[in-house]
Amino acid sequence: MRRTFPQRLRESLPGPNLPLIQAACAGDPDQVLFYWDRWRTNVRDFEEIDVACARLLPGIAPVIRACRPEDPDLSFIEETHRLTWFSNQRLLGGLSEFLDLAALEGIPVMLFKGAAVLTSCYPNEGSCFMADVDVAVPQENVDRLTRAVGRAGWTRRPVETPKGSLIHQSEQFADPSGVPVEAHWDLLRWPALTVSEEGLWEKAEATIVRKRSCFLPANEDLLIQVLVRGFTDELIRQWRWMVDSALLIRKGHIDWDRFRAEAARRGVSTMCAEALELLATTTPLDLDAEIIASLRKASSPTDRAIHTHLTGDYKLIRARSFFCLVRIKWSEALYEGRIRPGILGFAEFIYSIFRTKLNRAFKTEC
Repeated sequence: MRRTFPQRLRESLPGPNLPLIQAACAGDPDQVLFYWDRWRTNVRDFEEIDVACARLLPGIAPVIRACRPEDPDLSFIEETHRLTWFSNQRLLGGLSEFLDLAALEGIPVMLFKGAAVLTSCYPNEGSCFMADVDVAVPQENVDRLTRAVGRAGWTRRPVETPKGSLIHQSEQFADPSGVPVEAHWDLLRWPALTVSEEGLWEKAEATIVRKRSCFLPANEDLLIQVLVRGFTDELIRQWRWMVDSALLIRKGHIDWDRFRAEAARRGVSTMCAEALELLATTTPLDLDAEIIASLRKASSPTDRAIHTHLTGDYKLIRARSFFCLVRIKWSEALYEGRIRPGILGFAEFIYSIFRTKLNRAFKTEC
């Protein structure tokens, strides 16, 4: 019998204690110490904890510092907080320079992924570990931005997609010191129907980062991005998406009607429903079951086909699901002008799919 995706997710947990540290980071302030104490009783030595837990420790530091200044573990937790803070300073410094270059060209910039969550949900710049900085720019400004950062000594880095893949929804840059900044023009890389991103920019909110003006996605858009990203690419390497999602929901001001409509428009209703269901069962988040039910009702056959491809086993794919996603990607490639129309273009498109057997849409691994 085929295992469900949530079952395989739980089996991939690096240890039984991770849900406790997640709950400590994602809970209300009065719940933090309760879950922290339960987690701590099961950990003999901090040197033995896995990377997934270690990356969550900086989020605990402010509460322990305020409530238990004499706690013997505080020095170690503070050290993780300091290391995260210093790491983020380097990344945010690169972001500041990037914002300056974009401002000179009159190009709007929106924070994405970890940078957006850090700015909107965490108390300080040392509470959330970032591996890189992701931003968004309007697609029509990408070439002009590339030339601007190039004149300033920035280098263009190769996009990490499988050989021959038709996926191209971001450009990766690095400043002269090597600090990475990835510029996207779509909210989601996979799965992504060919949808307009005008609403993303219309609903964006202005913010200030290091005295520079930029934008933040609306809470609904950012939550979709965090859930889908966490439930696909990051589900094993990085479990912080659950904490980010819980903090974003607890922050409030989520328009669930718009969230459901956007998830359906982008073809990720099923994925968001399963991600929220897992979130509700593994964190102390009080989430209305009707929200999950409404997302499942909004799922179309195309939506479920995309979810099957991204979370299931390629060997078990049904023919209808396979051709459904092929049609989606064919339409997207035509829309973006990456292939020529007609029979020859379609033949090239099919060839590229079979030439890239590990294409991100058809991958067999989690």
